[in-house]
Amino acid sequence: MVYGLYSEGYRPGGVNRGRSTAPFYPDVYESDYLENTEIGLKTVLMDGNMQLNVTYFSMDWNNYQLEVVGSK
Repeated sequence: MVYGLYSEGYRPGGVNRGRSTAPFYPDVYESDYLENTEIGLKTVLMDGNMQLNVTYFSMDWNNYQLEVVGSK
């Protein structure tokens, strides 16, 4: 069996609640977007004695939302 998948994702932006006083912490953050691609193969070989599963995937993020956690 050969299969493929393409999908797109989105997370809305927002406001940083209870934000730190650090200068690099923005008041608001933008939306981020994802493009996901997957291609795979599932097969049985050698009269059922061997099973082969191969998958390739790629995730391309734009404006990735990242939380910075530090010590106080």
